[in-house]
Amino acid sequence: MDPATLMMILKLLNSPHAEPPPPATQITEVRPQTPRPGTVNLTAAQDSFADLSREIIRCYHPSARFDFADVIETPWARQEQYRADSSALVKIQYTGVGGNHYVMSVAVMGREKKVRTAVVSDTAAIRYNQKCQLQEWTGLE
Repeated sequence: MDPATLMMILKLLNSPHAEPPPPATQITEVRPQTPRPGTVNLTAAQDSFADLSREIIRCYHPSARFDFADVIETPWARQEQYRADSSALVKIQYTGVGGNHYVMSVAVMGREKKVRTAVVSDTAAIRYNQKCQLQEWTGLE
């Protein structure tokens, strides 16, 4: 994982006075080439919350199209379960291949110089990718 990206994620999670992004952050640009299933291009996610959310949904549902995301809760009430130092619960809305709309709630957590996510809920009928690299603590060693 790119060190600058990791630091940006940890900064977002650790910032006590950070304001959540505006509601319904709409992405209208064309997606760059999707990485292989289960991987995340966090280098592309370092510029904004929307980009980070898009990379998270790509990791869990590679064929989905990101619509928008909102921060629901910070810190996430269950962060201790994962021994996280900081966290946020993010609601990501996306469109499936068939054009149906779905919602996934994902906890984004940080500790030391590592980050991970945990799917809290997902309305899609197709189960999310269990091999997403963000399912485990990842970062600098």
